Amino acid sequence: MLDLDALLREGATLTVAYGPGERGACNEDGFVVAEPYDGIYYAVVLDQDGLRIAGGSGRSGGEAVAALRPERVAAAGALPDDPPF
Repeated sequence: MLDLDALLREGATLTVAYGPGERGACNEDGFVVAEPYDGIYYAVVLDQDGLRIAGGSGRSGGEAVAALRPERVAAAGALPDDPPF
């Protein structure tokens, strides 16, 4: 479990933002040229150095914050040990 209060006390920042989604679009012949998708809220926690340490998303700002999960961050210049899958 992520201790958000402790991270914020230690100087981390929490940003919550909204991505408005897309209404979709059709061309003059009625063919879909852009698929619609719903808007979504994003929450990101950055440490004092600006490295991303947690992220989450949801249908509301509160849901995005509740969905925050720690992310593994490699040290600057280091390569991760695990493959990307």
